[in-house]
This record gives sequence, C-alpha cells and structure tokens, in this order.
Amino acid sequence: ITITSSIVIGYDENGNRAIDPAEGVAGISVRLVEVGTNRALAQAFTDSSGYAQLQVVSTADVRLVVPYFGKVYPIPARQRAADVRFTLLLAPGNQPGLIP
Repeated sequence: ITITSSIVIGYDENGNRAIDPAEGVAGISVRLVEVGTNRALAQAFTDSSGYAQLQVVSTADVRLVVPYFGKVYPIPARQRAADVRFTLLLAPGNQPGLIP
C-alpha cells in the first residue's frame, strides 16, 4: 500500500491562525515511522515554505513524526489511499530588539 503524507510547519507571526507566505519554517526533519518498532520508513526536510511530503510503500501502521517539536500524527488505515495532510502551527516567540 502506498502511503503519502505531507505537512506544513510555520510560525503564526501575525496571529491569524494560518501559515501565510514567509511564515514557513525550513529545514525541519519529518519522518514516517512504523508503529511498534519506530523504524524510520522515510525522511524529508521542510522547504523554504515549511512544506514536506513523504511517500512510502508499507502494510504496517505508520505515523508522521516531527522529532524537533515532539509531534506525532497517526495515519489511519482508512486514509492511506489519499494524501494525508497535517499542519503544525507554532506560536511566535518574542524576538529581541537588539542581538549583541
């Protein structure tokens, strides 16, 4: 069975509860892992818009994992035929006005 999953990761800088252009987070590792063994089946990094897509052929139960943020998204067996999409919306942190 082909399993396709995608995720968008971004900071909600303007507080509108959506990822707007230029709010994506690049370079974040995402993985599809096998439930029970945690064996990585596929891995990718988010692009400049915060987007990553992974695809794997497996009959095992799988989940999408974002290790850096400790997020785990199960992929139900009934949704395996479609592209399962997730969004990780991060609250913006206070940035210093002056970096020494």
